[in-house]
Amino acid sequence: MFLLLTQISVGQTEHIEKIYDFDGQRPRRMIKGEDGNIYLYSNPVAHKPEEPFTKIWKFNPETEEITLLKELDFIGGNFLHYYKNKLYFTNLSIRSKSEIWELDIASKTLSKLKELESPSRKLAFFHTYNNDLYFYTYPRSDGYLRLWKYNQANPPTVVYENLINLTSASFNIVATYSGKMYFPSTTTATGTELFSYDGTSVELVDDFRPGNVSSNPGELFVHNDLLFIRIDKPANTDNPLDLLYYDGTDLNEVPKAINSFAPSAFTSLNGTLYFGAKNVEAGREFHSYDGTNPMDIVNDFVPNSDDPLAPDGIIPLEIVTFKNTIYFNGQVNTTGSELYRFDGANISIVQDLIPGVQSSFPEQFIISEESLYYLVSDDIWPIGEPRPTPNLYKLTTSPSNLDTDGDGTNDDDDAFPLDSSEDTDTDGDGIGNNADTDDDGDSISDADEVANGTDSLSPDTDRDGTNDDDDAFPLDSNEDTDTDGDGIGNNADTDDDGDSVSDADEVANGTDSLNPDTDGDGTNDDIDAFPLDSNEDTDTDGDGIGNNADTDDDGDSVSDADEVANGTDSLSPDTDGDGTNDDIDAFPLDSNEDTDLDEKSDKFVYYPNPTREKLILVLDEIDFITLDVSVFSENGKFLGRRFFQKSTKITIDLPKKGINLLLLKFDNGYEKHIKAIRY
Repeated sequence: MFLLLTQISVGQTEHIEKIYDFDGQRPRRMIKGEDGNIYLYSNPVAHKPEEPFTKIWKFNPETEEITLLKELDFIGGNFLHYYKNKLYFTNLSIRSKSEIWELDIASKTLSKLKELESPSRKLAFFHTYNNDLYFYTYPRSDGYLRLWKYNQANPPTVVYENLINLTSASFNIVATYSGKMYFPSTTTATGTELFSYDGTSVELVDDFRPGNVSSNPGELFVHNDLLFIRIDKPANTDNPLDLLYYDGTDLNEVPKAINSFAPSAFTSLNGTLYFGAKNVEAGREFHSYDGTNPMDIVNDFVPNSDDPLAPDGIIPLEIVTFKNTIYFNGQVNTTGSELYRFDGANISIVQDLIPGVQSSFPEQFIISEESLYYLVSDDIWPIGEPRPTPNLYKLTTSPSNLDTDGDGTNDDDDAFPLDSSEDTDTDGDGIGNNADTDDDGDSISDADEVANGTDSLSPDTDRDGTNDDDDAFPLDSNEDTDTDGDGIGNNADTDDDGDSVSDADEVANGTDSLNPDTDGDGTNDDIDAFPLDSNEDTDTDGDGIGNNADTDDDGDSVSDADEVANGTDSLSPDTDGDGTNDDIDAFPLDSNEDTDLDEKSDKFVYYPNPTREKLILVLDEIDFITLDVSVFSENGKFLGRRFFQKSTKITIDLPKKGINLLLLKFDNGYEKHIKAIRY
């Protein structure tokens, strides 16, 4: 049965429907499982001996079927939590201890997971973190605070504990932020402050109130990559409860435009944080913080209140964002606690389910299958009687099929419901497609898209994840880049950067297959002897030392400096190209000569005999005892060796016609290369 139909905006209507009546049962905690189903537990309004103390329920939002999973003969269900197709909750029937129970949803098998006895016998929260189940326990006097870890494969283990005298703890205050789990904990040195757990160790985030005085972190809420925390400030301050945010490094106070305190019930809408708070001048009102401007009242919905502790105002107790609208159970002195909405501009009541000042107390909002589910008491509450049993309700929104501008497109589908010449804005730039010259906003005009064969209504025609304006192949979903501009996409191209070195070889060489000049020295990899060294690109003599660092670039045993002084080429071992390297060429700049047979050196004179079959050495200026002479052919073949004793003239046979290369080694360390020709 539909209880309410209200048009809340152009083209949208709210539908509220009662889904299930828990006649005789009082539903308690309601949660949403990772399987998409909603789970809750209930206790009888007036327990009878033959009745179970607790019932566990499963609600399927897709079929809207509710089934009874399990009846318990103890008071259980507290801290109900879903983890890996099982439900976890506590047994509160035994005063001296608590028990944690595990219910397999598929088999409905119930088993006791853990008994919590002194020195840590009360549960504060369950929380799923890094695919493991954690629960936090505390003592009721002297004992231990303990953080437990459980993964269904092994028994629960303690990952952190701290000895403390504690009579109570904060319940269900835990959040995962930036890869860590955050929760309030207590030590003798710090009091109760915010702590974090990274899977290895528990660390204090900040001792906001130094020493053993507690800041008592309250609600935790993640918004815009920040963790917001409500804390206690010193009692002698104007605002005993305040709002902080943590960025992963520092705790900071949220700036205020007004004197408000005691924030509670947080949600996000369009990048802005919304919450309830008490204000000295305006009473309890709806507040916002956009991260740029100081925190302020959204609007003074109940303007007559100037007492933040008075019952008037509209402070939300529970809050949720659904379909771009914030829904909350506002407590107002004229309506009681009822369901209210905020659409980004105005606050209004959705339904005064029990007319007048009596309350229906909407609570435990859960979004599932495009619907908002919540519990609400829909019976009159006689004075002095217990609160009526809450029942399960559903709120949905649907198009109202209005066509305000009469252009044939319903308002809910019309990007310009007040402009009959437009109804679509593909790129969301505020210009309708009829007037827009680039409908899809890909920086390519609609006319060019038609000419190119691309889709003017899709910025990524081939749907490969790269917009047409950045896609070298906008009609080929297998390609989007052509680094070397050769018309072959990088996925098919075996040489992406066109440097004549294959991509496979570039990977093996450690060079960049998308850059023809990996080291950026101006020489492409294929001709760079040192493609990973921007200081070198050439190794003329192939000795592994780049020319910039090499003192003998051409490896002819003549240093580059000497080559410059001699006028020879430091990049060619045979400057004149006559086949004789510069180091043994008597005329390194004359390609017609390489030997000076009658030259008077500083050591000796050599010349051929008349038949040119022998070489005569005049050694009157060399002081030696023995001379070692080795003879080689032009191609380096060894032809013979002979030793001579000290003499002023020595005759050496030339064993081969043509070029004979002689290596003379004197016992005084002096050496000489001679090239002689036998005809």
